Amino acid sequence: VASSPRRRLVVAAASPRCASLLLAAVDSHAGYHFLARRLPQTAVLQKVFLECFVVTPCFEIPALITWTGYFGRNQTPSEAVAQLRRDYASAFVAGLVVWAPSSFMMFRFVPVRWHVTTVYSVGAVWDCVMSLLAFDGAHGLAHGAGKDEEG
Repeated sequence: VASSPRRRLVVAAASPRCASLLLAAVDSHAGYHFLARRLPQTAVLQKVFLECFVVTPCFEIPALITWTGYFGRNQTPSEAVAQLRRDYASAFVAGLVVWAPSSFMMFRFVPVRWHVTTVYSVGAVWDCVMSLLAFDGAHGLAHGAGKDEEG
């Protein structure tokens, strides 16, 4: 079943990042300050590793794929989890493509007070990529996702 671009946009806008923006922003702000206090400013690669190999695969990917499946595709929880299992590897690779360079640039060049703003800006792109993956699967990402099969 092809989904419309409008429905994709609505689901991306209703992602967990947008739905809990204020609470998550406060939490993210505290987390980035914690990293800044615990790891020296020169520990850029360690911070990127935590972002790309702990936060994204353990929290972001499961939350975004299941959220989009459940609310955007009207899947049952078990169907959303099955989709997570199917799309996890592609989502992980997409996460590395999006988050590794942006995290490196952020931790290297952006002052801590702007980390949350930077993460949420990149996160908007990430949410769209994950929404496309959730709607079209890995095949859609690799072959021009966003094009409806009907048109």
